[in-house]
Amino acid sequence: MRAFSGRHRVVGATLALLLAGSLAACGKDDTASDGDTKKVTIGKAVDTLGYSIVDIAIEQGFFKERGLDVEVVTLGGSAAANSALAAGDLQFAGLASLPFLQARQSGIDVKSVASLDYGVPLQLVAGGKRKDKLKADAGLKERLEVLKGGTVGFVSSTDGGFIDLMLEQAGLPKGTVRKVAFESAQAAVAAVEFGRLDAAIGSPPTTTAAVERDVVATVASAREIPEYAEMTYDLLVTTGKYAKSNPETVKAVATAVAKANNYVRDKANRAAVVKFETGHFKGFSASTIETSLDIVTFAEGGRQSQEQWDNALATFESGGLLKGGKAVEGEAWTNEYIDSAKLG
Repeated sequence: MRAFSGRHRVVGATLALLLAGSLAACGKDDTASDGDTKKVTIGKAVDTLGYSIVDIAIEQGFFKERGLDVEVVTLGGSAAANSALAAGDLQFAGLASLPFLQARQSGIDVKSVASLDYGVPLQLVAGGKRKDKLKADAGLKERLEVLKGGTVGFVSSTDGGFIDLMLEQAGLPKGTVRKVAFESAQAAVAAVEFGRLDAAIGSPPTTTAAVERDVVATVASAREIPEYAEMTYDLLVTTGKYAKSNPETVKAVATAVAKANNYVRDKANRAAVVKFETGHFKGFSASTIETSLDIVTFAEGGRQSQEQWDNALATFESGGLLKGGKAVEGEAWTNEYIDSAKLG
């Protein structure tokens, strides 16, 4: 593997709207370059295994070979990422499908140009007495009823929404639990571990590591619900305006990300990917990363499908998280910027 090259910063959610000053050179002028290199900033709503495909693309030189100098910023939530995109402070963002669709409904001109992963990798985990009450052979409703009257930590709007959706799937009311917002999944899971919270929802590798240490137990995995296994989830997003004005840059970024997807999907690269991700997610073991990679389904060639989008819309509308949403190819999403001939 190549040595890591690229820039990566973490920006608190409350600072998202202040990005204009620090990123203006990248966000306002696509022609700014060092030689033939285009400077591009990609924001990640949060740092999960799915979004780390962007870091893989940097590490493997896929952006560089497309003439891009990429900086990655982690913003602390989808709302912050949407706001920064709308303000023009980012050219691209990693977003989940729910806040993406909600942003479009609110009038934000966002467009999905590649799929990072599909299916829902979220895991709901519990600790303490509620962990001890869980029965491995119990059905979804019985397992979720263990959380009745308890507190559940979450980070993003997507996480919070899927708590409600899983309760609905089990025939339980949203008020079965009380949701508590946290700044990171690590903080929420730690609160469960130390008894300050009953449960938390999050993505690998954070939840996977806690389960492996036996400080929490899995109450439910979103992927065990068939409807959630084949739906759009993590996306590479830009604005329609930016895509129209900078088609070659969008093509370069989307193609580099799609190539990284294929790289991770190739089992021949598994050891190298595990090594990289173990370095990226500090404190997580190789075995945790290995298990986590089997939970996340990276999209082949970064491609999206209407069927996956329709499944996402049906899921969100049935749960009351979205009303009258639309995801029309060419408007909300497209595969046109992915150069399949350059994916290797």
